[in-house]
Amino acid sequence: MIEPDAEAPHKSPMSETSSIPGAPLMWRLGDGSPPSGPRVALLPGSSAAILEIDLPASLTGAARERVAERQLAEAFSLPPGSFEMHPILTKGDKTWSRVMVVDTETARDWRAQCGKACAGLLPDYLSLPAAHGLWVLRVESETAMARLGPTDGFTSELGLATAQLSRIDEPKAVLRLGEAAEEFDDLLSGMDLAVFDTVDAAKAAGFAPLRWADSTMGLNLLAPPSAAVDRIAERIGRWRAGAIAAALGALAWIGALWFETQDARAQVRLAEQRIEGLVREHFVPNGPVLDVRAQ
Repeated sequence: MIEPDAEAPHKSPMSETSSIPGAPLMWRLGDGSPPSGPRVALLPGSSAAILEIDLPASLTGAARERVAERQLAEAFSLPPGSFEMHPILTKGDKTWSRVMVVDTETARDWRAQCGKACAGLLPDYLSLPAAHGLWVLRVESETAMARLGPTDGFTSELGLATAQLSRIDEPKAVLRLGEAAEEFDDLLSGMDLAVFDTVDAAKAAGFAPLRWADSTMGLNLLAPPSAAVDRIAERIGRWRAGAIAAALGALAWIGALWFETQDARAQVRLAEQRIEGLVREHFVPNGPVLDVRAQ
């Protein structure tokens, strides 16, 4: 096993984003003054969980989101409106089965800290490189950040992270970054797999990091889930009884159209992120991307 260098100087996880093709400038919320220019803010990953949703593939659009939210509320005894649910769109999938869940009030506080130049808001574990079949694990003090392939990850206390990793299927290899941690590293040494200590070593072994847009799965917590359909529903209560039946029909159509539009916009945003990632990788590694065609 390749041990992390206990004497190595401390590095922020943002230093690893240079190894992710097309990655933008990163800034951790509350870590001094934000850098000038476009950036992505990183929030504490322990407050943004990725959860699996068990729903039939035939359930789509607004109905899928409503059922998923109700399922989460019942499973965790959460009152309505106390949490935000952000579906995760993965490349090639026809529908989503994973969601990111954050506390509503906490998310508002994060957004207030971002600033006008902020282009994105993501949990810190998504700043780590991602590759199929590879765990990327980083230890800072008593905290561990884990990227368990392209569609999963978490941040937690070191002891809890060790317990979590011991209960899930092993990957093909591990990229171990950050500080040494005896119990954590003992777990890895007991696994029959390759352990790398640099991104370049993992890349040379066939675990090349995904481009930024694909590794973030199209997520961006900078904008909250829209409440447009809820506002329409509230107004219906003020209408005369004779108009309610027609209004409900119109609401159902508007709601379905709105969610379809949001899905289309999410796909467009994901495509734009991939294009910008290619531009940054090959043409403009630093600075703003003002005109993709010209640059």
